[in-house]
Amino acid sequence: MLILSVSFNELFLPIMWAVIAILAVIVEASTVQLVSVWFAVSACVACVLAAFKVSLPIQIIVFSSLTIVLFILSVFVFKKMLKKREKNNETPDEIVNEIAVVTKEIKPGMIGEVKTRYDFFNALGINSDDEFIVGEKVQVVQTSGNKLIIKKLEN
Repeated sequence: MLILSVSFNELFLPIMWAVIAILAVIVEASTVQLVSVWFAVSACVACVLAAFKVSLPIQIIVFSSLTIVLFILSVFVFKKMLKKREKNNETPDEIVNEIAVVTKEIKPGMIGEVKTRYDFFNALGINSDDEFIVGEKVQVVQTSGNKLIIKKLEN
């Protein structure tokens, strides 16, 4: 009869970290915001350490430290992204009289799409019989809700 000499910690700790990672992923998936992604990543690393029989205090230190570092890094990344988005964020009212480029064909009476300096908007011609092809430059005349009313450029 073969007796395995595996301690409780050798089996329990990797499973514990895996359960923490799975729970963190479930929490993350059920929310719209980033809430627990750092815990999930850190728990996966701690699980690997536990599988290699690294001591529990080291696992806890690595888990805690990595969670903090990932959180701080993500704050810097998201701050940078938000600043860029705020700088480039246009509302339809701000771009009246601007030039845009048609990105989706606009047939008479139908809605298409145009790209302004930074954003894409739904658009339609000022006249019901206006037609615009992809790549054509147009002028924004007015807004209607979240759509732009456009006209052909006058040469």
